[in-house]
Amino acid sequence: MASKEGNQIFITVRRGKQYPPRTIDVRIKYEQTIRDLREAAAASFGLSLDLLQLFWRGRELTSATDGLTLLEANLHTGFSLQGYDLSEAPDYWPAVVQTPEGLAFETVAAAAS
Repeated sequence: MASKEGNQIFITVRRGKQYPPRTIDVRIKYEQTIRDLREAAAASFGLSLDLLQLFWRGRELTSATDGLTLLEANLHTGFSLQGYDLSEAPDYWPAVVQTPEGLAFETVAAAAS
């Protein structure tokens, strides 16, 4: 049974070379969208939406994925996303490469080719 508050999604965000990264959790329901998740995370980190870059399964979540619900994206309670605060130049780890579908971790892009 799903929580009335929604699924607990963990998000870890790095800012430049600062260590340690910050981790928060947001509560989002299955019928809410990736856009709702990105907005909740940006608000929790005190960032504007355009300064928060999130990755799920090694691929960037962009406006192209904003309309998907959590259920459609297969995001469940306890899952975690990795992100970057773009107010400073990101120090990507693992390395990020441009793919036809957008940015992806280098390891994910290599596995797909």
